[in-house]
Amino acid sequence: MMETTPAGQSPPLLPGELPRVLVQIPVYNEPLVVERALCAGRCVGLAARRLKIQLLDDSTDITSDIAVHVVARLRREGADIDHVRRPDRSGFKGGALAAGMALCDAPYVAVFDADFMPSPDWLRGPCAMLADSKAAFVQTRIEWATASKTG
Repeated sequence: MMETTPAGQSPPLLPGELPRVLVQIPVYNEPLVVERALCAGRCVGLAARRLKIQLLDDSTDITSDIAVHVVARLRREGADIDHVRRPDRSGFKGGALAAGMALCDAPYVAVFDADFMPSPDWLRGPCAMLADSKAAFVQTRIEWATASKTG
């Protein structure tokens, strides 16, 4: 495991062509944060053509209704995003992640909890670290937002 660059040090250089990255956002009954999570997943420092977003929605409440409208709006704005619903919650969060991975062949996967609020350039650092052939996994510092916050 490689850690993010310590404060005060320059981040590694990015490769000329960034890889395609799958951003998975698993949710279960999170109507207060689903829109914010989808918007945050879209703005992580990669061009839209390099980014695939999956909302892995196992919800049984109004979260799915909200998500349908947000996904449609983000698609109109150019996002490559899928709203993935399963017939049951087998495997719970891990099952949702596995089901989503089976639908995409992107070489890298980033998993966001619904309350994760990445900085606008968050993915550029891990992509640079993964460009090093010795790295297989990158874990970064994360920031959360509560459902009562807006943004």
